[in-house]
Amino acid sequence: MKVKIITGGWARRYIADGATELTLPYGATVADALAALPVPPGETGIVTVGGKQVKENFRLSEGDNLKLYPVIIGG
Repeated sequence: MKVKIITGGWARRYIADGATELTLPYGATVADALAALPVPPGETGIVTVGGKQVKENFRLSEGDNLKLYPVIIGG
């Protein structure tokens, strides 16, 4: 199945155009998608699918659009 990954400027050093498409096996999860990306573990803080925040065990469907947000550290 194909899913689209959308990132902001924070990830352009890993995903040049700010978006990419992945082909994953049916039944894949958000964790599987994140593992298939060149973004280092721990840099993605929040993932949304269809505008709703999801956890890493969320099962993806054909055509899903995942938007990745960075970990934000402040004080």
